[in-house]
Amino acid sequence: MMKRPALVTVLAVAHLLMGLLILAAVPYLFYLARSPEMQAGKDAAETIHYLRVGAWAAAACVLPLLAVALGLWRAKRWAWGLAMLFDLLWTLALMSDLFDGQVDYDSLAVALPFVAMLVLLLLPSVRRFIFRSPGTSALRPVASPGNTI
Repeated sequence: MMKRPALVTVLAVAHLLMGLLILAAVPYLFYLARSPEMQAGKDAAETIHYLRVGAWAAAACVLPLLAVALGLWRAKRWAWGLAMLFDLLWTLALMSDLFDGQVDYDSLAVALPFVAMLVLLLLPSVRRFIFRSPGTSALRPVASPGNTI
């Protein structure tokens, strides 16, 4: 049996936590859109619209993040590819202000976990485990001297 590397476990748990965190943010964004303070502000209609769009966009990301967490836990190749795609897209979206010459430190702080997950996904031990040969199962029991399989 090829034991799951700790980094793969960390990646699976990190994607699970990101999915749960974003899931928790969705109702909060909808709440903000309906709050009296937002509705009374200048350009309230536009702000409320973008809060709702952001809530729906975040909600659309929850299921793929949870699927990636489960797929990485089970060492599925598709999960590694989907994790790379999602983490890269999140990183680019959160750092898009840098392309305009502006620096938004809040967005950079939120982007850091996605950058860290990208780096971990590219480490050799993670790739070696995920892309091992099909005959090597991560979940197959190991034969011990007193145990025959």
